[in-house]
Formats: sequence, C-alpha cells, structure tokens
Amino acid sequence: MINKSLYFLAKIFNCSLLLHVSHDMNFDTVDGKNNFRDFRISFLQIPLGEKILYFLTYKIIGTTVFSRKNFKFFYSLKFDSIQKRIGSQCIDTLVKQYEQNVSSKLELNQLNQQEAFLTQRISECNDSISNVYNRISYYLTIMLAFFGVITYLFTVNFNCEFLIIQTIYYYLILIIIFDNISLAFFIKKGLSVNSFHRSSFKDLRTDSGSDALAKSLYRDWTASKNDTEYFVGILKNSEKYMYRIIVIGIITLSLSYIPQVVKPSNSGNNIIIESHSNYPTNSLYQEMQNETLYYAI
Repeated sequence: MINKSLYFLAKIFNCSLLLHVSHDMNFDTVDGKNNFRDFRISFLQIPLGEKILYFLTYKIIGTTVFSRKNFKFFYSLKFDSIQKRIGSQCIDTLVKQYEQNVSSKLELNQLNQQEAFLTQRISECNDSISNVYNRISYYLTIMLAFFGVITYLFTVNFNCEFLIIQTIYYYLILIIIFDNISLAFFIKKGLSVNSFHRSSFKDLRTDSGSDALAKSLYRDWTASKNDTEYFVGILKNSEKYMYRIIVIGIITLSLSYIPQVVKPSNSGNNIIIESHSNYPTNSLYQEMQNETLYYAI
C-alpha cells in the first residue's frame, strides 16, 4: 500500500506520456493497492490500445534496487498477456478435474442441483457480457464526439505570451490524441470478439454418463466466466481512457481561454491611463497617426 500523496502523484504521472508511472499487472493502471516497488517508471510511454510501448524504463526486479536488469531501453506490454482468454485445452483439463473431483461422486438429486446452479451462473455471465457489449457500443458514440473536440482544439488559434502555458496546451492535446487512439482500439477489440468456447450436442450424444449434462454446463460456465472477465477488462480500459480524455479535455479547453483573458482590451484605439494620485492633474493632448492618446499626468 502507498500513502495518499504518493498515490496522487502516481495517478498524475500515469496520465502523462513523459515521466510515466505505471503498473504492469494492472495493464498500465495505477491504484491504491499497488506497492511502490511494483511501479514502472518510464521516460516515454506510447499507448497504442492493447499494446503499450515504454522507452528508457525502470522497474525493480528481485531485491536489488540499483541493478542493471532493472533498466531497459525498450519494453512492450500487451493486454492479452495480462488478461488472457483460456483455450479449449485448458477448458478440457478443468472439465476433467471437475468430473474426477465433483460430478462423478454426486447422486442424481445432487447432480440436478448442480445443473440448476450452473445454469443460473451461465445466465448471469451471459447477462454481464451483454451489458458490457452494450456499454462498449455506447462508448463508440462518445468516442466520435471526442474526435470533434480534438478537431476544435486544433482550430483554436492559441497564441499565449506565456511559453510554458502554450507548451502545456499542445502537450495535453497530444495526450488526448493518443488516449483517443487507445480508446478506439479497445472499442474495436470489444466489438470484434466473436469466438466463444461452448459445448455442443455432440458432446452429450457421445457421453453416456449420468453427469454428461453437468459436465457440459460446467464447460459453458468456465468459458463464460473467462469471457466475462476478458470483456470487463476491455470495458475498464475503455472507461479509463474515456474519463481521462474528459478530464484532460476540460483542462485543455480552459487553457484555450487564457489568451483572451490576458489580452489587453483596445476599444476604439484609445489607450487611457488613469492616475489615482492626490495631486492635481493636467491633460496633454497629442495626435499621432490618427489615434488619440490621453496621458494623465
């Protein structure tokens, strides 16, 4: 666990492309449960949806803090390496373990209860997948609106006399662009997943055991549970980039109004300088290049 101030700084630098702070097992996301030794600190981070590139990166490996193996010039992190979908062979292994340890030892009434339980769990997983799919489709509409905001920010004639503010403004736009690209990749990934491992009627015909239905339902529940976790991972990453775009977008829009605030007003080409001293004032009139200047003395 890390203290709140360190966690707040880590969250800020987690949104930055430069001097980036991340956590590999959370796929670049930082939360309050992480330990400081688990953080990855990178000079440059480039998010490309389900793949993130790190340059000049540092992460503690083992017990030695200042070890050469902790430093890498380049490191790549993939979403599928963190949130994995189990294959058919792994599912078959789990089904065999279920048959040996559970279903083969149950009586008929217990098998019926097991089948009812698994059917309910499969229905809950399918409802969760359907809900996640609908939310991802909804985020697609929001993402298209974000592209309009980016287009507007590029059309703004941002000309501020403070170089640091101007640099921050365009740096935030760059962050929004990469976050929008990552959001688009995750939405596409969520909408394009159409391969699911499920049991078939052929499995029931070839299996004459009394627990054949229970094993088929267990297979479907195992696959559905893994699919739900995978879709939820896609959804959480989509929401992470979406909320980040909203917050950074609001800050960027606020910065776009700074040149209008600091720009001196010039109404009618008249510059009026007022004196608030207690001494008597005299007015000196001078006309230069068709502009009237008033000097308060």
